[in-house]
Amino acid sequence: MLSRPARDGRACTQAKGAAMDSGPGAAEPLAPASDAALAPPAPRRDPLGAGGALLLYVLYFAGQLVIGVVLGLIAAFGVSAGDHGERAVGLSPELVMGAVVAGVLLGAWFVLEVAMRWSPPRAGGLAALDIGWSTGTRRQVVLAGLAGMLLAVLWTVSAPWFISRWPSAEPGPALKAARHSHFTLAAWSGLALLVAPPVEELLFRGLMLRGLTRSWGPFAAGLCVTALFVASHVFDIGFFVPGLMVIAALGCATLAARAATHALGPAIALHAGYNLVIVVVATVLMA
Repeated sequence: MLSRPARDGRACTQAKGAAMDSGPGAAEPLAPASDAALAPPAPRRDPLGAGGALLLYVLYFAGQLVIGVVLGLIAAFGVSAGDHGERAVGLSPELVMGAVVAGVLLGAWFVLEVAMRWSPPRAGGLAALDIGWSTGTRRQVVLAGLAGMLLAVLWTVSAPWFISRWPSAEPGPALKAARHSHFTLAAWSGLALLVAPPVEELLFRGLMLRGLTRSWGPFAAGLCVTALFVASHVFDIGFFVPGLMVIAALGCATLAARAATHALGPAIALHAGYNLVIVVVATVLMA
């Protein structure tokens, strides 16, 4: 308990301090924060609509186009001066297959680069884009892989009948190069098993499906994604109609796996299972 003189001295000191604070040099009291300052930041604009999805599709094939242009330049500079300067040196199947692998890898890099700019790791990465960036359960992955293998077996059994009905059908440049030698077959097999399933499922049933669904709805998005998936395989299969039909069936099956599980893992497993059987059959036929 303070004595009376001490209390009077303390009160006098506080009074002097108050007088100094109210002088001409005193700081203004802080103004209350405005509503705009207290409001949460505006949500970031989502770039992954139909326009973004189609941009990724174009970028994927832009990488392959760049490699194709380089390949064309190699062919142009490889013109041989024959008797009349008209004989050209053909591109070797090894060079064609190397260009196919390099083009797919470059296109995949373009797609990933743009997608990661839209959603960098600090913002959650690919998982934040709501594209099903998940493996799914082990059971889902196993069943999807078996379904892909079954589809490939059905195609393998029925292919001879279809080929007999289209005797003039020719495979695309990639398949022609793949069956040339064991080296080109190995390169094509690696592409089919290790690169194509994750890259194509991320692009078609992941990024593109999400963007097109957001703009056009799920039904139109599914049709568009499957049609573009089939179109992307013309360079491999050519215009062999039954072959394009089975690619459409593969696209529908992976789309169903993606929709049923809400994850890309089963779609990748289904795609890889299908490609595995096709690679085994091609290897046996080559032997």
